[in-house]
Amino acid sequence: MKLTKKEVLALFEAKGASRSELERKSVLFQSSIFQDRLLIGSGVITDLNSREPGEEKLSWSSNSSLSDMDVYDLEDYVQTNTLTTDQANSVTPAQLDCLSDRSRELVLSQKGHVSKSEREIWFSLVEIVQTGLPISPVTGEQYFERTNGDLTVTFSAPSNLKLPNGPMARKVFLWLVSEAVKTKGERVNLGRSLKQFVTKTLDSTWTTGKNGNREAWAECLASMLGMSITATRKGKLAKGKKIDIANLTIAKRASLWWSPEHEEKMDAYIEFNDGFIDAVKTNAVPGDAEAMRGILKEGGCLAFDTYSWLTYRYFKLDMSRQHIVEVSLHDLWKQSGSSASDFSTFKREFLKDLEVVSKWYPQANFKVVEQKLVLYRSTPHVSPQLASAKIKKLQEQAEH
Repeated sequence: MKLTKKEVLALFEAKGASRSELERKSVLFQSSIFQDRLLIGSGVITDLNSREPGEEKLSWSSNSSLSDMDVYDLEDYVQTNTLTTDQANSVTPAQLDCLSDRSRELVLSQKGHVSKSEREIWFSLVEIVQTGLPISPVTGEQYFERTNGDLTVTFSAPSNLKLPNGPMARKVFLWLVSEAVKTKGERVNLGRSLKQFVTKTLDSTWTTGKNGNREAWAECLASMLGMSITATRKGKLAKGKKIDIANLTIAKRASLWWSPEHEEKMDAYIEFNDGFIDAVKTNAVPGDAEAMRGILKEGGCLAFDTYSWLTYRYFKLDMSRQHIVEVSLHDLWKQSGSSASDFSTFKREFLKDLEVVSKWYPQANFKVVEQKLVLYRSTPHVSPQLASAKIKKLQEQAEH
């Protein structure tokens, strides 16, 4: 008996498929790969995969790409077949993150890739994740402020330094927090030149000349280390109100390069502020480094901030055992730092950002309903267990 699309989706729903899995299957239903898997793997016949008696049986070629396969079917295929190297290499990062630990290890071992426990993780601070750094250059006073619910974060800098902003600021900040995760307060060396720091440590582009970015990198790092962050959080008590205030500076002291490009006798270094180290120990938020790089390159600062915020919210949902939360898009517009002059423009840009985030974090289950973003409980992109193991490993490496 041939099944309709609705009946096929009902079968998967009965097997425990999530809402996001059903939505992906609905989109992929017309795909010949998806139809082949229905017929070969499950014996499900539809109008799109039915054959006349005696017709050659469908087979999955060893040269076939798995990149278009639905994650639910890919999981089953990996568990029941021996992958070729070409097939393993065709599995996308988005698919890889959706697989179970065992299936992911099978794919990675065939690719000669690192195991899940060795994935690179970057860390940020919860206050910055909730509000973000400035996206565009801040003109006028050396002061910038954002509010998210009961949290207000204020950035300020000396008059001779600019406030850090844009993609460079995000890369530098993530590196600083990630370094602080593994340090115990000792001096952190930055290398013999700014160029080496940017190209080797940050794995970023370095350009010179009239329109080069080397001066921008120098300004960004100096601004980040000279900036002060004040986080105020209002709350309620049984009788009255309260406010918590945290003042943070990243560096106790720092010495940067004499020359941005040529090696000098004295290495540049940073000594982290004790308060910053303490904040990192209690409020570090992990993220997948590969996803962060890809999203920042493909979608820009707002997409990057959206990913960081979503990873934190899904972690909160998982810890609280909540299954659903609704967030006003108007609130996101106000707290995001978007340059959109009106709400409709922001919503259009935000929807595009969500598409980029979904590519790198496909297990994030959400939908936009009218003027709200609805988040359904999803697997955190970096589990607390993996983050803890990574921190322990980084600290052990730093000791040696």
